[in-house]
Amino acid sequence: GFYQDRFLTQEELHEILALLQGQYREVATFMACTGLDVSDVLKLEWSSVDMKAKMIRTERKKMKHTAKTIKLKIPMNQMVEAVLNNRSRIRNLHDKLIFQLNGDTHFNRRNNLQKNWRRACNKSSVDWHVRPKDLRHFFGSYLLNSGVDPLMIANFMGHASLDMLLKRYGHFTDQTRREAILKFDRGYANGMQTQ
Repeated sequence: GFYQDRFLTQEELHEILALLQGQYREVATFMACTGLDVSDVLKLEWSSVDMKAKMIRTERKKMKHTAKTIKLKIPMNQMVEAVLNNRSRIRNLHDKLIFQLNGDTHFNRRNNLQKNWRRACNKSSVDWHVRPKDLRHFFGSYLLNSGVDPLMIANFMGHASLDMLLKRYGHFTDQTRREAILKFDRGYANGMQTQ
């Protein structure tokens, strides 16, 4: 099965984002802050965005080779909102897609994003092979390490099972491990005082 032993840190993410050109930085930011993958983001339409409710409603395929889809409802954070506000300012009246990247076909836009991503990673001090899909992994891992309910994260990301989420993103930082033990210590110490 799939196992990943490295996850982007916040510092690595910010360094790579800073090296990306404008529109590609926006796509990468959007991916890291929504958990959507490259093709989900490049296909995302304005009709999926509810700025008043600060919600993105879209679908993603359950698996690559199936027509079954899962409905996703992802709340916007401030960075996603800023990207959408900027995109709406430069939007043409008839644009359906949020990200009208260079190249008119989905394949070209994806390729251009990949090239720009590789260029930024090569300029960065990040010493491991980071792929655009690692932005989705960052989202899942970051939320897990922040103590967000795993069921909620699975729901945001369209994972059918908690097991799948934990296998793929259940990596904990040393800081998260230390905080977990501190919670144990505090709880245990409080229990000892009441006896």
